[in-house]
Amino acid sequence: MSTRIILVSLAFLVSCGGKGAPETAEVREGWFTEEGWTGSCYAPVDFEKLEAVEGIAARKMMRSEVLDQMMSQWRGEREDGISFPVRVVQDGETVLLGHPNDIESVGQDNLARCKETMASGNAGGWEQWLRNLPEALTEGECLNPLTYTLFDYLDLGIAFHLNVPMCPGDAAVITATEGDRYRIEDNGQWINAEGDESRPTHSEADFPCNTEGCYAGMVMGRFKAASGIESIFPIGIEAVFQAKEEGTLSIGINDHVFYDNAWYKSGGIVDHTGIEVSPR
Repeated sequence: MSTRIILVSLAFLVSCGGKGAPETAEVREGWFTEEGWTGSCYAPVDFEKLEAVEGIAARKMMRSEVLDQMMSQWRGEREDGISFPVRVVQDGETVLLGHPNDIESVGQDNLARCKETMASGNAGGWEQWLRNLPEALTEGECLNPLTYTLFDYLDLGIAFHLNVPMCPGDAAVITATEGDRYRIEDNGQWINAEGDESRPTHSEADFPCNTEGCYAGMVMGRFKAASGIESIFPIGIEAVFQAKEEGTLSIGINDHVFYDNAWYKSGGIVDHTGIEVSPR
């Protein structure tokens, strides 16, 4: 967009009723420079006025234009000494494409950062502002909904593994293969994902899963919410879990000593319990 300078004459009445000398204010739109600057800055249009004259469609199209102009400077295409890291620019573009309405306010913030930089010669504050932009615009949003299916194998060596991000309202169907066996102590009985149903652990504090329906060695789930609240629940062969808030789902076995855990072996074939987590 070419630079447009709109001259607005302001007439003021003096107390005696006469008119003083008119004052002139400059309203800038587009690229402009000032004395002493090493480069130019981009001033967005007045979006409210644009919509009033040309409609909402023009306003939306102008957002795209403003983003393109800002990015041309961020990428170093203006050859004015301003060039931010590629990843920083890409992250800024991504978040603004997802929040197009924010381009209007970001354009004004960017103009202020540019003017400060051109006057001082230091672009550090401008770059840091751009780095912080994705977090600032997405604060409070859940960015990792469960939209894919994850396959893995149960790990007998640790309490929990797999970290599956979930957003509020996401429901996960968690299944484990039924035919694969393992044991959780030397000379113990071979069990599958249902655990040892002769050993309920709902009253044993040593076991992570110690609520109703929990058995020693069974496949269990843990959900760590962003608020810090943690819940552990039984899974067995299959269970459905729904997240009430943003957090991370993990899978494990209901045990508290792991060095003696072992997979069942037969004829050189070693069992491994498969785990599937999929959106419901």
